Amino acid sequence: MKLSIRHDTTYSYADDVCTSIQFLRLTPKNSKRQRIMQWHLELPRLVRAQLDPYGNILHVMTMDEPHGALVLSAFGQVE
Repeated sequence: MKLSIRHDTTYSYADDVCTSIQFLRLTPKNSKRQRIMQWHLELPRLVRAQLDPYGNILHVMTMDEPHGALVLSAFGQVE
């Protein structure tokens, strides 16, 4: 069975914040029970994928300029 998945997260702040750090675990991984056919992240800046100590795909995003909101989107197809 193929599934199309989309996840959107919006962070809105009452006042601008100077810095924020997001630890994003929004990317599924291939396994015996699922195959990732395509997957994309739409983020305000480029980030690199790495593995956390449990083998999960992790992206760390740091925003160092003032911002009042963040919009993060993850989407793709999983079989």
